[in-house]
Amino acid sequence: MDSLIQKAQVDEGNVIAKKSIKTIESGDLAPLSDATKKKRLSGTSDYLNRGHKPRRTTDMTPLKYTGRLINSIEVTDKGVDMFDYGKFHNEGIGEPKREFIAKPGSSQIKTEEIEVAKRFVNSMNRTMKK
Repeated sequence: MDSLIQKAQVDEGNVIAKKSIKTIESGDLAPLSDATKKKRLSGTSDYLNRGHKPRRTTDMTPLKYTGRLINSIEVTDKGVDMFDYGKFHNEGIGEPKREFIAKPGSSQIKTEEIEVAKRFVNSMNRTMKK
């Protein structure tokens, strides 16, 4: 039973991670400030001390400057993990608020969650028949 629950949690995490990445890639977030746009065009950053390795780019998609945030999103046994600054951006802590993390139970991922629940119930039924 524990392994079935664990599998369902990982499946749910994959749904959240994929939707969160898709939201960033869509660019459907609050736009960048003029100052941030200038930094991207010149290849500079305020976060060099955090391992940020900027490069010149004309891509003005919020949260996608170096790709580090998207690449850091991963599903673990405990849920979805990412670099801490992703959560700061999502919640608007010291950064402009750009909610990109899909929330369990939200309409954004309802269809996928229904499929996860169906697979979980089917797995339980199969296990109980054994």
